[in-house]
Amino acid sequence: MTDNKLLTLGLLEKSNFLHYLVLFIFGCSVFAFKWLSSSPFFLWNSRSHWFLQLLSLKRRNVIGGVKYWRDN
Repeated sequence: MTDNKLLTLGLLEKSNFLHYLVLFIFGCSVFAFKWLSSSPFFLWNSRSHWFLQLLSLKRRNVIGGVKYWRDN
């Protein structure tokens, strides 16, 4: 009888831990999604916004690693 109780408690603890682990991973993914969607370099609206952002970065030479405006 005691062995069955210990086995049941062990399974309950394991499922409880997995439940909280799943909730933690879900919370982290929601936080990461919100944080990334508020970033100016991560636009979700449309492909045209993404393309305009890419052109803007190329114009400012951010993509090449140099962060100054072109003269021409």
